[in-house]
Amino acid sequence: MGFDQDRSIAFWGLGGALLVIDPLGRRLGQAEADGPIFEEIPEGFYYPHEESDLHDTDESLPQTAAVEIVTAVAGTYRVKLSITSATEAGGLVLRVRLPNGKLEKTEVILPVQPGEVYHFEITYDPDATTVPEIRRL
Repeated sequence: MGFDQDRSIAFWGLGGALLVIDPLGRRLGQAEADGPIFEEIPEGFYYPHEESDLHDTDESLPQTAAVEIVTAVAGTYRVKLSITSATEAGGLVLRVRLPNGKLEKTEVILPVQPGEVYHFEITYDPDATTVPEIRRL
């Protein structure tokens, strides 16, 4: 995954399938591990089994799905994480390129069980100087 654009945003779902819905209602990812893959966001990419640099720092992380949106629009993103891995912890990691060019991340890690579903919201502003807060619904 590359972050070459000023408006790029990425989500990692730790422990399961990941579906992101952008402010315009377009979907990217998978609601369930065996469900259909949605690819409705232009310049958006879904990686069902991402081997990301997150695993370089913590090998105990569960299977990871990832969504990258190269030219993200401003507004509220809804995220669904369906836990499929037999793991004790899962969650959501968000990475955003800020206007100053810095790549920043934030995360929500929590105890999980296979079969559980979690919903999150993130309000993205490409001009913000801080990473948006992840709100668990």
